[in-house]
Amino acid sequence: RKGTMAGLVVKASSTHGGVPKATIELRFLLGTDYVSQEFLAGAPKQGWIEVDVRGTPGSRLTHEIYADEKVVKTRSTGTKAVNAVPFVCAAAPGLVSPLDLPLPRMLKPEARRLKPDA
Repeated sequence: RKGTMAGLVVKASSTHGGVPKATIELRFLLGTDYVSQEFLAGAPKQGWIEVDVRGTPGSRLTHEIYADEKVVKTRSTGTKAVNAVPFVCAAAPGLVSPLDLPLPRMLKPEARRLKPDA
């Protein structure tokens, strides 16, 4: 209904010579009650991440998240990306994979002792 929202879409592109070369689109749902069933058709039950690379060659990857709901909403949300920022910034130019970065802090033994938010 007017004045409310069920999700948020954030889209950003990098360009070269005014031509988009890479685009990232983030979609956040604030629950599924008010989102059309058409939009949710074929979607995993919990969360998911899709990477769609268009070009030659192109690829599409869907990463489904299966975890306790409390974990999905707390530790896994953005933790890996935030913790990787200083290491990615310090890396040499070129492609960097997760294997090139230190073990995420959320997986270290001291982090495993933390209890999820109640």
